[in-house]
Amino acid sequence: MKQRYRYILYAVIGLAIILSLWTGWQRYYRESINNNVAVVVDWDQVVELADRQNNSEKEVLSQLRSLEQGKGITGVLFKEQILTDSFLKDIQAFTGIELLQDPRFQSYRSEVEPNDTYLLTTKEEEFKRIELNLKAKLPQVDSFYHEASGTFVIDTNMLKTNVAMVGLGFPVEGLNLVSDMGLSAMVQLRSWSESDPQDIVEVFSQLKPYNNIQGFLFNDKELPPYRETLAQEIGLLDVPLITVEFFPQQGLSQVASLLDKRVARLHAISAGEMNKLTPRQAVDRFALSVTDRNAKVLFVRFFLQPSSPDWLESNTSYISSLVTRLNSEGFKLGRPQTFPPFATSRLVLVLIGLGAIAGGMLLLDVLGFRKWGLAAGVFLAIIWVAMLLFGYVTLGRKLFALGGTIVFPSLAVIVFTKEKSRTILQSVRALVGTTAISSIGSVFLVGLLAEKSFLLKLDQFAGVKAAFLGPPVILFIYFAFLKYEPKEWFPRVKRVLQTNISVKYALLIGVLGLIGFVYVMRSGNQGVFVSDFELKVRVFLDNLLVVRPRTKEFLVGHPLLMLVYYFGYRNDYMLPVIVVAAMGQVSLVNTFAHTWTPVAISLLRTINGVWLGIVGGIMLILMVRLWYWWEAKYLRD
Repeated sequence: MKQRYRYILYAVIGLAIILSLWTGWQRYYRESINNNVAVVVDWDQVVELADRQNNSEKEVLSQLRSLEQGKGITGVLFKEQILTDSFLKDIQAFTGIELLQDPRFQSYRSEVEPNDTYLLTTKEEEFKRIELNLKAKLPQVDSFYHEASGTFVIDTNMLKTNVAMVGLGFPVEGLNLVSDMGLSAMVQLRSWSESDPQDIVEVFSQLKPYNNIQGFLFNDKELPPYRETLAQEIGLLDVPLITVEFFPQQGLSQVASLLDKRVARLHAISAGEMNKLTPRQAVDRFALSVTDRNAKVLFVRFFLQPSSPDWLESNTSYISSLVTRLNSEGFKLGRPQTFPPFATSRLVLVLIGLGAIAGGMLLLDVLGFRKWGLAAGVFLAIIWVAMLLFGYVTLGRKLFALGGTIVFPSLAVIVFTKEKSRTILQSVRALVGTTAISSIGSVFLVGLLAEKSFLLKLDQFAGVKAAFLGPPVILFIYFAFLKYEPKEWFPRVKRVLQTNISVKYALLIGVLGLIGFVYVMRSGNQGVFVSDFELKVRVFLDNLLVVRPRTKEFLVGHPLLMLVYYFGYRNDYMLPVIVVAAMGQVSLVNTFAHTWTPVAISLLRTINGVWLGIVGGIMLILMVRLWYWWEAKYLRD
């Protein structure tokens, strides 16, 4: 009966693995054909560079586009202008009090409001653009033409400091130049609070004449209201919505969903960070964002160092290096592509989820709770099906993917940990076997989260802390208590607490505790305790191995687990070792929780971690054996 029960669970898990691998293949195919990358520069910086070099903007763009056999930048990013922009030279802003100090406007004394803000320009085209934007974004805007001075005047009933942050549209001359040169344009819209749907339509109308716009993005942390109208207007432009990596924006996911997730990811290096990087480091970072995080648009800021004798030449060389690097990685320069439709049927999701549930039932069986496992399995299966039927699909995907990341690493370590010692070769085999079982959690995670929202990071795997802490807690409970009869628990705890330990074991426990603390703090991509030296090592490993393995796997988790397998789990002193060692298995599963990373990259990262971990494990075993030999020969009486 026991074997039959387990065979049924094995069969359910096996079917779920096959379906997850098939779904993972569909994802891999879509990732592999999506290899276009757009390289865009900042229009404002183009103007600044042209002024510095005494060139025209056209000459600067021509040189940046003509790199390496005609493969240079693909386009220009235009941020919506505001009054404080130094490049907005044809607009002057005055308060009402300041305006009345101009003798030309003395006759308007009765009409000028002292606290209003007035914008003046002599260019009719600029006047029309700014008036259109201000009327759409501010509650009260009036205008008149001052014929004596040939000046167009726009009156807003807001303070100058408030008007200064309102988007005034995009530089028409720049857009026309880029269009005439055959380069693409991307536009970045600023938010405003007061509007109605028709105002949004008016703002977008200024972009309709341009057919070279290839991406649309927002500037601020919160999008303008009326998200349905925003999505409608972006859709009419027939361009992808661009999301900015590491810059969450409220309302963006809603607009992306309304656009059927026609989205591309942009990576940029902030102006502050540019001052700390060399061109080579910047190229490395851009390349990593493309290969490891599916960035399809690179927003390249220039290196504008005051000490540089020739800004244009140095930045031409910088962008040339980036283009060459992208080509060597197998990417093409061009219009950013979006992922084609990608959906998994609910029947397939049901079966994959049942595989995760079966894994949980198997774990409970191994822990000695078969009846509880059977009851929990039936209950969870009902919950899983109900969530899919009643529309809680995304939540269900996340919950059962989380379950798989906790269950299979725990099960793998328990199954392969024995009291008897092994040879080095047997320890290697045990680590590979453990990795194979843990990886079932990875396979299920890929199968359950194979959807465009997760690939684009519009949504992401939840419960990272639980995924990292779950297996160590389960393993601690099992090896401390469940491995023994309940009547032995209290005497064992009492005996352990009364045991005298040597300084070396106290130090070992302290080191393992510190490793565990750092492990938890660094989970979830928080970047805690990452030194400059480690960052350099990461770059070195990336260059050497194409994809660097995770430090907690090849340097800590896998070697320690091999050490446990080699000596066997003989006493309670091994408990902290095995708990910390489990982090390698947890990490390799959670690697695939970065769903915006191409699945091939995650797979190669795992493989590199395992073989390097085996090398590290063999070295650790030999070092411990050498220590025991040295201790026996020189330290013991």
